[in-house]
Amino acid sequence: MSAQTAMSLMSFAEFALWAVLGLLFWRKKLHRRFPAMGTYLALRVASMPALVFFYFGQSRHWFHDLCFPAYFFTYWAIYIASAVLLYFICMEVFRSALSAFPGLMKFGIVIFRWVVLASVIVSFSTITFSHRGYMLIPSVAYGLMRSVSIVELCLLGFLCLGMNALRLSARDMIFGIALGFGMMSTNDFSDGSFAILL
Repeated sequence: MSAQTAMSLMSFAEFALWAVLGLLFWRKKLHRRFPAMGTYLALRVASMPALVFFYFGQSRHWFHDLCFPAYFFTYWAIYIASAVLLYFICMEVFRSALSAFPGLMKFGIVIFRWVVLASVIVSFSTITFSHRGYMLIPSVAYGLMRSVSIVELCLLGFLCLGMNALRLSARDMIFGIALGFGMMSTNDFSDGSFAILL
């Protein structure tokens, strides 16, 4: 199997998984409870066909080689938008986890916002500005995704440690969302670190 065929199959499988997840999410009307999560799923499902189109157009030199810049800017715009939406998803999960404790939730949200701000500052302070122009976009995007990955992992750790106190079970949807994004953030965190090393 060629590398291009493998890439096509993986892209199709990823699109199918996101589409099925989005369909289940909207059928259960969970987008009302988690609007940022619904927006994130819609972004992933809607962006995949455009990215695949630009990717194949780039390899076949469609539109006078304009597919490469279209792919580059579309990919990084979606990547940055995904990172921002993941912050809001973390906030939704955090609020849902503390919904039984309204006083603690108000205090916790203030702390959560400070943690997000500190994470963004630390991540952006490690960006090297050796690239100029539009080539700075990947470094900024990786920095943003690194900071959201740290927040996601901290949120997952918080839920794991406070599960009994928060009256959550491992089968609770809130914990499932945090676990899923925690696994994705581990992958994004390692990919971003590896890409920066390259």
